[in-house]
Amino acid sequence: MPTPIASLSRLPRRKCYSHFRRALFVFALFSSLAYINTGFAMAPFFSKTEAVLFSPLKGTLTYKGEPAANAEITLLLRWKDDKGETFHYRTNERGEFSIPEHRGTYRGGALVTLVVDQEIRVTYKSSDYLIWDISTKGGEKFGELGAEPSGLRCELLRELESLRTPNSLGKVACKWD
Repeated sequence: MPTPIASLSRLPRRKCYSHFRRALFVFALFSSLAYINTGFAMAPFFSKTEAVLFSPLKGTLTYKGEPAANAEITLLLRWKDDKGETFHYRTNERGEFSIPEHRGTYRGGALVTLVVDQEIRVTYKSSDYLIWDISTKGGEKFGELGAEPSGLRCELLRELESLRTPNSLGKVACKWD
């Protein structure tokens, strides 16, 4: 007499389920050990990685086409919490500014993608202007712009324009060559 279909369908599922549970347990065990002991063979999944959070930026800031002398520039980087880190800079009398590279270390690896939110606000003549709002991933130098910018010019009254590169998405009030 043939075996009922219901009994045949149960046997392979139990066997597969048992193998799946065993594989999941082994993965969880090794993952836990790798997290506790960074010298372990699976440490690349949880290793400390240094990344560029903000690439160096030099340029000129203008207001109605004229240099925005002594404007206060505020850089906000959000990457490890919602509060973020804030840095302050000023333009010179010709409206020129220079923001240095910012780096950070995070626990990364094959299963982690670093995402950094970058925001630049400028206070000039008692008004606040948003000139840079970008989310970038990967932590590579100049990843937010795709390459090192040359001849960067930011106009405070310019509408923010979309920016899209392989590693970033956002809006800026700046132009470059």
